[in-house]
Amino acid sequence: MNALAGLYDNPILWKHIRSRLRFQHLVPSLAVVLIICGCVLWGGYALGGLENGGTYIVLLLIQWGVLVVMGTSQTATAVAFAKDSGILDFHRVSPLPASWVTMGFAVGAPVREYLMFACTLPFSFVPAVMGKPSVAGWGAVSVVLLLSAFLFHMLAVVVGLVSRKPRGAGGAVVGIAMLVHFIGMQSILGGASAPALMTVIPTVRQALEMIDLRDKVPGFFGMEMPLYVQSFVHQLPILVFLYIAAVRKMRSDRAHAYSKIEAVAFVATIAVLALGEMWNTTLPRLLPASINQWPVLVVVYTVTLAAVLLTLAVTPGASGYANGLRRAAKHGHRRLAPWSDLAPNTGAIFAFCLIMMTAAALAQISVDVAGLRSRFFWCPTAAAMLVVAYFGFARQYFEVNFARRGQPFFLLFLFVVWLMPLIVGSILAMTGADQGALPVFALTPLVGIGASAFDSRGGLADEIQVSVLLSSLTFAVIFAALSIASLRRARQAIEVKAFPTDSLEIEPASI
Repeated sequence: MNALAGLYDNPILWKHIRSRLRFQHLVPSLAVVLIICGCVLWGGYALGGLENGGTYIVLLLIQWGVLVVMGTSQTATAVAFAKDSGILDFHRVSPLPASWVTMGFAVGAPVREYLMFACTLPFSFVPAVMGKPSVAGWGAVSVVLLLSAFLFHMLAVVVGLVSRKPRGAGGAVVGIAMLVHFIGMQSILGGASAPALMTVIPTVRQALEMIDLRDKVPGFFGMEMPLYVQSFVHQLPILVFLYIAAVRKMRSDRAHAYSKIEAVAFVATIAVLALGEMWNTTLPRLLPASINQWPVLVVVYTVTLAAVLLTLAVTPGASGYANGLRRAAKHGHRRLAPWSDLAPNTGAIFAFCLIMMTAAALAQISVDVAGLRSRFFWCPTAAAMLVVAYFGFARQYFEVNFARRGQPFFLLFLFVVWLMPLIVGSILAMTGADQGALPVFALTPLVGIGASAFDSRGGLADEIQVSVLLSSLTFAVIFAALSIASLRRARQAIEVKAFPTDSLEIEPASI
């Protein structure tokens, strides 16, 4: 009942309904949509495009533009301006639950776009009845489009909450949505993939019979299923974690987007989804033996990206860590629990690395079961684990040691380590020094993780593996030591004030 009340008795939702569905704004918007859809339908009838699916695709593009582009931009802008004006601070001190405020913005801000989308449904139903897609395909596409749009609307809420400039929030999240759709259009050419399944593209291609399900579309853990079901499987978990982040940031602007346990669960979910696509019975038909390392690399890169992004969400700053130590001192404890929001990210880093190792091993098993062999999966896995480790330790060190100045120094470090090898390697390659360019390219994890997977008989493969492993291990050791030292200094400074007398009888505990 409380969840239902969060929709029909939500003051945020009703505020947006009253403001965005005013007669003078609603009628022109609906009129424009109806006129455009009517012209498209008439043109399709005149040109004979109702039977072959061409008219439906044009109408679907209109629906996508209304829901994903316009609705996402409106949601991010509404949240960002509410944050900038101080209205969100008022909601935080009010008795209204943060979940209600989140749903109020996610559903209420794009309410005009939802109504415009509803007006397009009768027009898209006509070509579905007369030709392609079928009525069942029309229903599947419409439902997946709604779910995908709501996924990006929830992402817009998160972006609006963390955005510093209200005017740029809408453009940023629309850019992310368009990038995901662009990558999805490219990756679907060889079969469904995670970026594509975050969109409506696979369902549309299946509904229009543009994909051979038996030969080109991988299943999920070996189970063949319709692509709209796979879209649900991929989108619903991501939507849940985006909702968690939105509620946490809506409750407090200073809160982390995820707790450490939630971040570990998120990375594990990403690993399971990535493995689900690789572990399928169609793998031998999709991958020739010459590129049998790619299933492992896809899983490794996917988990690495998720771990790196979520490391940023669970790393406390200098003030947050100090506040956590002061709270612990008030209870007579000298240390924070490893999974406390204000504790260092060390525990989360080790958990991310464990997930990485497990996912890569399972991906290797799927390759072996499919009859393919890849003997060097351990090298990219070890390199990725070291990258995640030194990224997390470096982030923690710069945050604690430099406080507010830590982010620029951290970005400078990433530029030197991740981008400079690409620049230097490109210069060497253009000057003809190809033998020296490859080990330089391998210094950046963007290239080195994948390059380290090649067989040692491939010329400079040994040098590449040594380059990526040695550089990653060096950075991991250095920043682990620096992070531990900076955390110890911060803890000692708090202990001197909190425990001025010798209190060795107090046993270290955790909260």
